[in-house]
Amino acid sequence: MQAFRREESDYESTRFRLRGLVPDAIYTLTNLDVEGSDEMKGRELLDAGLPVTMKARPSTSIIIYTKKS
Repeated sequence: MQAFRREESDYESTRFRLRGLVPDAIYTLTNLDVEGSDEMKGRELLDAGLPVTMKARPSTSIIIYTKKS
C-alpha cells in the first residue's frame, strides 16, 4: 500500500480500511520507512483500518502486508 500526504494537508494521520483480506488471518505489516514490523488481524484491518501517520508535508509511506502462513 502506498499513501501520500500533500503539502497542503492538515491531516498527519488516518486509517485505511483494506479489502479482500481473510478476517481470521494474521497479517505482517512492514513500513519501509520504519525499522521492524507489526502484526494485525485481518478483521481489524477490514473494520478499523490500517493506521498511517506521516508528520512531514509532503511525504509518502509504503507499507507491505502479507498473510502469515
